[in-house]
Amino acid sequence: MAAGSLERLTEILVLLSWGLSGYPAVRVEPGGETMAILPMGWTAMAACRGSEGALFFAPDVSERKEERLERELAAKRICTSCPVREECLTNAIDHRESHGIWGGLNEVERRSLLRR
Repeated sequence: MAAGSLERLTEILVLLSWGLSGYPAVRVEPGGETMAILPMGWTAMAACRGSEGALFFAPDVSERKEERLERELAAKRICTSCPVREECLTNAIDHRESHGIWGGLNEVERRSLLRR
């Protein structure tokens, strides 16, 4: 078996062992460096994946109220069809995300949920 094929087979077996054990796998790179292989989880299925991140987060420069509302509305439209919207919102609340649209809610709306 060629060296490249053996490395690929080892990588596949490591990934399978992670899936079976529920723990992250570790892969040893050719130089001896180790690297954790973590699952992508719910983010891999997010409707916003690959879309323009600027919609979900305020720009570094000041933004007029009308521009912010328009940007947030566009981001929330993407969230409405997202299959992992609930997971996204839960993650944002659990990690106290202080910026951006997560799970269809902005930071003010998420803080309001926490107060209830």
